[in-house]
Order: sequence, then structure tokens, then C-alpha cells
Amino acid sequence: MLSETKHLKDRVLFEEIPSGHRFLPRVIQAMREDKFVKITYRSFWRDYNETLTIAPLALKISHNRWYITTQKSEGQIRVYALDRVSELEIADKKFEYPKKFSAEKYFADCYGVISGFVKADVVKLKVMNNQQKFFRSLPLHHSQKETETHQDYSVFEYFLQPAFDFQQTVLSYGESVEVIEPEWLRTQIAEKIRKMAEIYFPRN
Repeated sequence: MLSETKHLKDRVLFEEIPSGHRFLPRVIQAMREDKFVKITYRSFWRDYNETLTIAPLALKISHNRWYITTQKSEGQIRVYALDRVSELEIADKKFEYPKKFSAEKYFADCYGVISGFVKADVVKLKVMNNQQKFFRSLPLHHSQKETETHQDYSVFEYFLQPAFDFQQTVLSYGESVEVIEPEWLRTQIAEKIRKMAEIYFPRN
């Protein structure tokens, strides 16, 4: 529709996704042909490049980044951020797509792409300051349920892995969102808030 209405191109704005768009066609081609791809990759946690040959099982976009989902030889699933790839080429060798793998099921209880660091759990959030309306119109996760509705707040329930990315989102709502359950997550969030307070209000 937009391509047919070129005079509107400066009036319809999309969010920028700074993550290796140039590699997307090649990754999709490799997925279509079930071929390995060879990548030069540097994670945020290492100061050197790695050369890896991976089987691209799926692509996922999360928080303005593209990710390649792959399976290692021992069956372990790994996820690589496409914006951390500096070189990518399609290999001649083909791989056999695992029949039991489902990207949708693998990420079903993930908030983003982080998986396996914490177990999926029932999470309850108390949402205040009129943020309830935003939660209803744009759920944080497909498992979201509004279990309590009051004049000043609502309680939303989820079943997911409350890993780092989910915790960052909760913190981004400031005083408008309180973790009720589970207790271990409430404690972790409280500790992060305490450390933030020490930055802004250092003890003498």
C-alpha cells in the first residue's frame, strides 16, 4: 500500500531497527534451502570476533533487534543478535531441520528472546496511575490476564520467564507498576531499585 503511495513516504514513520537488514535476504534464503550460514560474530560480552557455522532455524524480532535462532550439534538452542554479525555467507552444506522444533513453542513463555536463565513462573503485577489502560490495549505478553480490577489499580497475571529483559520493562514503568508475585522476583526488583536510589541519593 505504501509503495503505491510514494507521496506519503515522508508522512508514515517507522521505528528504526539498526540490526543488520543487509543480511536478512541471505538468512531467509538459507532458511528456505535449509543451508548452514557462516557468520563472524562478536557478542557484547567478548572483545573478540568468533567465526561460527550455524543452522538458521528461525528469525525473530524483539526490542528493535533481529535475532537468528539456531541449534548446536548437541541439540542446544542458541540465539544470535543479527546486529552483532559483521559478515555472513551461505554455506554449501545443508542441515536437516529438526522436526520437533517449533520456534513459536520455544519462545512461548519468553518475554523477548532470553530463555533458560530462569524458569517460567506465574507473575502478578499491580498496575496503577492509569497505566492499566495501556496494558489492556497493548499486553506485555500473550499470557496476560487482568485478574483484578479496582478503581485505582488492576492486577495483571502472566506465565513467562521473568528474565532480565522482562525485569527491565517492569522497572521502566517506575512507580506505576509493583511486582506482587513471585516473592523472589519482587525481591530482585526491590534490590535493583535500592541500588538505583543509591546512585541518585548516595549515602554520606
